[in-house]
Amino acid sequence: MIEVVSSLALLLVAAVASWQNRPATKGNEWPGSAAGRFAAALMLFGLGVVDVLALLIGTDANDGLGRTQLLMSQLGLYAALPLLVSTHLAERLRQHWTRQTWGRIFLGWCVVFELGRRGDVLDSVALVTLIGGAATLLLCWAPARLIPVSADQPGASAASSYLPLLLWAAAILSYLYGDHQSLVLPQALSALVLAQPESYRMAQAKRQGLSE
Repeated sequence: MIEVVSSLALLLVAAVASWQNRPATKGNEWPGSAAGRFAAALMLFGLGVVDVLALLIGTDANDGLGRTQLLMSQLGLYAALPLLVSTHLAERLRQHWTRQTWGRIFLGWCVVFELGRRGDVLDSVALVTLIGGAATLLLCWAPARLIPVSADQPGASAASSYLPLLLWAAAILSYLYGDHQSLVLPQALSALVLAQPESYRMAQAKRQGLSE
């Protein structure tokens, strides 16, 4: 039952994240961070599709679908999720990088994944990602002298600050103590989807400051 819920939740949240960060239309700017999130969300959406197919038709670790599911789940946790965290961290630190740069960062995370797999330290990669994600979400409470926000900007809402942190804490607990680690990606992705307005709010402060 947990596997069904987690697979459907991942499919739904990944679809929302893909739509939320879809390519800009009508001449609007498509930030590099949004492009990075779009690519990562599509990967997680693909994982959700594979998970649902595996539940519907059954799978074995040695068949093609089973191997694809394992590879995509590893890439999702050890490459796509770190990329998502990186995009939020960059925005909250007022770093605006191009789509090409984010493409290179994603390739870098793929290299980290492969090295971690060969060195059998993927658990450490996941823990660093989860700890880094928690620190990233906490940046919205950093002192103003460290990360200033324009005075005319509205404050953070509970939905974009407190709730993402609670969901992220649940993801950490699911990874460390839960018997159902399949819940980690849906919980973490939900947290980042809800935190995106706050990341955009914090990223916008530098642009406004530069224009003044």
